[in-house]
Amino acid sequence: MTLFSLLIVMALERVTSKSKQFHIANIAQSYFSILLNKGWVSKKADMAAALLLALVPTLIAVVLVNALPMLIVFLVNLIVLWICLGCPVTRQTYKRYLQAANQEDFQACALHSMSFGNEGGDLNNVGKQLVLVNYRQYASVIIFFVVLGVPGVVFYSLIKEWVLYQARETSSELDTDTQCSMDASARIDDIEPEVVKDNNSESAASKILFILDWIPVRVTAFGFLIVGHFTNALSAWFEIVFHPTISTYDALAKVSKAAEDVGDCDSHLNEPLQLVKLVKRNVVFILMAVSVLTLIGLVA
Repeated sequence: MTLFSLLIVMALERVTSKSKQFHIANIAQSYFSILLNKGWVSKKADMAAALLLALVPTLIAVVLVNALPMLIVFLVNLIVLWICLGCPVTRQTYKRYLQAANQEDFQACALHSMSFGNEGGDLNNVGKQLVLVNYRQYASVIIFFVVLGVPGVVFYSLIKEWVLYQARETSSELDTDTQCSMDASARIDDIEPEVVKDNNSESAASKILFILDWIPVRVTAFGFLIVGHFTNALSAWFEIVFHPTISTYDALAKVSKAAEDVGDCDSHLNEPLQLVKLVKRNVVFILMAVSVLTLIGLVA
C-alpha cells in the first residue's frame, strides 16, 4: 500500500495542477494562526511547545490510521501525501526563473530565486537552493512516509512549516521595504517561500528539524551517488557522514555538486538545470528502492 500510494500521488502531482489552498503550507499557516490567536503558542515557542504543536495532529493521525478500515486508511494516505508532496507555487516560480534566466534578466532571476528561499538572490547559490527545495518537498516526505507512515509525514511537515513560518515572520519584520519594491510576479503575497536555509538555527523548531533531517539527508545524498558520478561524490558523502553538525543545506549542496560535476557551467541557468535533473533522477531512485523493499517484504 505504501508504494501504491506514492505512485498514485506522484503521478497525479505531475499531470494535474494543485491549488495552493490544498498544500501543506497554506493549511499549516491556518493552523498556526489559530494557535497564535488563542495564545496557545508564541512565535518564539520553546522546544516543548514546538513539539506539542506538531504532536497533537500527529496523534490524531495515529488514531485514525489504527481505527479506520484499510480502504479509508488508503484514502487518508493519498490525501496526506497529496497535501504534503511538492509545491505548485514553487514550481511556477521556478518556471518564471528559467524564463528570466534565458532572457538574461538577472534582476528578475534574483527576485524569483529569493521566493524559493535563496538568500539575497545570489545566483551562484540557485542550484544548491533548488536541491534543498526538492529535498524538502519530495525526498524527505517520501522517506518519512515509508518509515513512519502518515503520522511521520504529518509530524515532519508541521515542524518544517513552523520553521518556515517563523522565518517568514522574521523576514517580514526586518525587510518590509524590500517586499514593497518587488514586482507583481514576485511579491510575498503572491508567492510561497517554501524553503529557507538553516538561517534560523537558534530556534527550537530548527533544532528539531535538523535532528529529523539528519538521517534522511544522508540517505538522499547517497542516492546522488547512485544516480550521479559515484566516484566523484563518494568522498563528499563520507565527509557529511562524519561531520554530524553540517547543515542540511551544506550537506546536500556538497554531495549534489560533486555527483553532477557542474564544473564551470554558468551558475544562473545550466547549473540549476543540471542539479534539478539530478534530484529528479534521485526521486525515481528512491521510488525504485521502495519497490525493492516492498518486494522483499520490508515495506508494507
